[in-house]
Amino acid sequence: MESATLTILGGLIGYGLGVLLALGVSALPVMPFHASFSFGGFSLAFGVSTVVGLVFGVMPANAASRKDLIEIIR
Repeated sequence: MESATLTILGGLIGYGLGVLLALGVSALPVMPFHASFSFGGFSLAFGVSTVVGLVFGVMPANAASRKDLIEIIR
């Protein structure tokens, strides 16, 4: 649960900050381009972020759950 929550919130916050930064940079008068955003770009960024976060959050938790608690305490 923790890795899913952190991954989803991190992905949303990261994408939001990226959008704001891109809009800020493209608003400068010396820039020859304007930022554009699509649902495909959002879904790709959010999907990759979610998969990476869940894989690296679940793998250590799974390995830790297989250990004997008595051996860890000693």
